[in-house]
Amino acid sequence: METDKHVQVQSGSRSERPLVGQEAFSCGAVTAVANSSRLSCCLKMAIAAAKTSRNIVIYGETGTGKNLFARAIHEHFSHLKNRFIRIDCRVPDEALIEAILLVAGKSRSGINPRPPWGTVYLDEIGDLSLENQKRIFALLQAGLSHQREDGSPIRLIAASQLNLVTVVKQGRFRNDLFTFLQNIQIDLPPLRERAEEILQLSRYFLSRLCLLHGLPQKVTTPEVNGILLRYPWPGNVRELANTLEQSLLSARYEKTLFPKHLPNRIRIQVARATMVQ
Repeated sequence: METDKHVQVQSGSRSERPLVGQEAFSCGAVTAVANSSRLSCCLKMAIAAAKTSRNIVIYGETGTGKNLFARAIHEHFSHLKNRFIRIDCRVPDEALIEAILLVAGKSRSGINPRPPWGTVYLDEIGDLSLENQKRIFALLQAGLSHQREDGSPIRLIAASQLNLVTVVKQGRFRNDLFTFLQNIQIDLPPLRERAEEILQLSRYFLSRLCLLHGLPQKVTTPEVNGILLRYPWPGNVRELANTLEQSLLSARYEKTLFPKHLPNRIRIQVARATMVQ
């Protein structure tokens, strides 16, 4: 894998697990299990999108899995040699332009010996300034005018916490860039609207994290489950995973997680909310 501070380039590889016919979306070491109807709809849309080369915009709060969905769509669409290029749209102007020049198959010297055919993932594109939106639109059009000899185009996936329709109406996002990007839209629901998945995700993360840290597998008490279900999870799935990792490291070789192992801030917030009710 090639990386620099602002651009990550990874060779494409397909997962052994097929994307179709399952209510699971596999991508590397992370799996999202869909029991909620809203997330199931997202997965069905992603499955359909993965069969095309159309551009996609993925919406969702921080920690909802936008990066996961983007990479999984790439893995189930791309040829084995195609690459996944993640560009952080929150970086300084010069670094951003260098990154987009890479996508366009150019460099400051005008030479790029290895054009980046595959998926270009524009992370948090809603944070771009209007000037950078103008530059990116021109460079992306140049990059997408190319095709590999086998006819595989560059596929664009953008992600945003902001609703681009709203920021277009507010004059903070270019309508031509929005139209160019959003052929397919996927809206990822926050974890607080998928409460039925919290305990299943918790079991999944605990199992994987215990293996990662070489600790015995753990179970949670009903009291812990109640706290996990009542906490609103503003950081969504990412916050849940981080919380469970902190908790199991606190418990270490104990086989059961008790409320005392959860972070104080979570126990206090849930206790206060319960008292108010």
